[in-house]
Amino acid sequence: MTRNAVWACLILGLMAGLLIPAVGTPGLDTRSLWGDEGWSIRFADPSSAQGVMHQVVEDRHPPFYFLMLHEWRRVAGDSVPTMRFLGVLASLLTAALLYQFGKAMYTPTAGLCAMLIFAISDKQAIFAQEVRHYSIFLMWVVAASLALVLWHQRPSRWRSVAVVLTLLGGLYTHVLMTVVILIHLIYNLLVLRPWHRWTPLITLYGFAFFGALPWFMVTIYQYQVNGGVTPSLPLTWESVERLAPEMLGNPLVLILGLLGLAAISPWVTVATGWQAKRPTWQAMSLPILGVTIPLMLVVLLTSDRITLLNDRNLALTLPFVAILIGVGITAFHGFGRVALIVFIILNGLLTADVEFTPPPWRNIGEYMGTHHQQADPIIFNVQGASPTLNYYLREETGRDTERVSMYDLLRDPNRELLTDLRFQYLDDETGFWVVYWGQSPELFATFDSWGFQQTFTKRFTHQASGIDLYRYDATVLLDEVVILYGEQVTLHQVQLPQPDESVVALWWSHAVLDMPLNGSVIFFDLAGNAITNVDQPLRHEQTTLYYADYNVPDDLPLGDYQVGVKIYNAIDGNILPTTSNQDYEIVGTISIGG
Repeated sequence: MTRNAVWACLILGLMAGLLIPAVGTPGLDTRSLWGDEGWSIRFADPSSAQGVMHQVVEDRHPPFYFLMLHEWRRVAGDSVPTMRFLGVLASLLTAALLYQFGKAMYTPTAGLCAMLIFAISDKQAIFAQEVRHYSIFLMWVVAASLALVLWHQRPSRWRSVAVVLTLLGGLYTHVLMTVVILIHLIYNLLVLRPWHRWTPLITLYGFAFFGALPWFMVTIYQYQVNGGVTPSLPLTWESVERLAPEMLGNPLVLILGLLGLAAISPWVTVATGWQAKRPTWQAMSLPILGVTIPLMLVVLLTSDRITLLNDRNLALTLPFVAILIGVGITAFHGFGRVALIVFIILNGLLTADVEFTPPPWRNIGEYMGTHHQQADPIIFNVQGASPTLNYYLREETGRDTERVSMYDLLRDPNRELLTDLRFQYLDDETGFWVVYWGQSPELFATFDSWGFQQTFTKRFTHQASGIDLYRYDATVLLDEVVILYGEQVTLHQVQLPQPDESVVALWWSHAVLDMPLNGSVIFFDLAGNAITNVDQPLRHEQTTLYYADYNVPDDLPLGDYQVGVKIYNAIDGNILPTTSNQDYEIVGTISIGG
């Protein structure tokens, strides 16, 4: 093994060490899934490849990644770390291809430097650690560019096949591969000589075009139905200041300086590192085009109706940026080069250029997994992230709990879906949950008009605002009385847990309390001996109806238990007697395990 190969393996080892445990030990699961990752899981969820294709047609992306994820899940499993590991593998392969690209176009040292820059890029790490197609897309970008360069150097049958297959792989992964093809065509116009070599090259592009033509027809349908413009930032200087450090890295002045060195390297020798072999303008034109063409398209195509400026659309520039920075580093040699590389590595490892905190869908799913009863519907209004939340709910409860997305209801001009919600989902229900991210007081007023009352709320913090969890219950529950405590507190309903559930749910009402009271759920064995209890304070203010749940202790031994409920003064322990003048009342029996 050569010295360069050893360095390449060490860089790959560093990259794997950063990607695999960086988001959690023991796996890729510390950061919650974000909204689009949930859609990837949903599209790849059907039991057959044909089902995946039917799902993807209704999206705005090609099918290759989702089919790959579908098969990967069948073999490797369905956990978040396993699904994210597919992106890690793609990024590792992209780094290896970058080394080969730099070696073929410039020098092995330039390839190693580009590989290192890509390996420690925070933005690349974000893409690699997602259940999304961007790391696979970047792999095709580098693979197609390398195949084209090698074909330029020495055409052959296998290199021709590689050009076609890598283009097809990219086109069936992301529509932005068309921009990469535009970059390649401009590059060919600049450097491909003599002109008769264009005939076989056009033939290769023709094969790629006809191979992708079936999906091009689907793409037209997707963009007509769903729209093809993703959410983006306005074309302002503030957006540039935000995206530049994310896409290029920090310190920005140093990175821009290395990019500038690479750009002028064919014409100006500004450092001794290029005295032996200075890059040619033909070699530098491809990565320069790979950065400038996407930026020019963003500027030229942005209008009042179309905005394209976001990190996802600019993702294809990452490997070209890495190549340019790698070439810029080779402008130096000796101690200067070593010091520069050491600084870049330490800075990349010790600082973060990208801050990405997805909403706490996993926390919400875990909470609902222990507090939600199987019979209760859940309504989502989570700005398109319902598949992500449903994934976590399914993981926690072992069942699909999604009922309806309120996000779709709000976009329904005739409120037909709202009618379906009322009479199809809630007609026979006395209560339901709402996971809500946004503002829509008129919809909450609609729930009130249907005879439901908000009985519980919990906020999960996200950035400056939060995501709220609500419980709504029918006001007719106020007509039911299970137990009266001291003529102050009324227990209106009790819901005991099923074998796969873990909470005792109680519905209370009372006037303003003149003392702090605790509600206590007591677990007795069948002989009447108290085994354990779970307590929590009652609300102090007056309530018409509110919901409270009490977790069944995890350490409760297997067996059958009677469940009793009592109320007592939190200060002196005095018990409020029930209407039958008892300290507590038995409300039912539950089974633990078995």
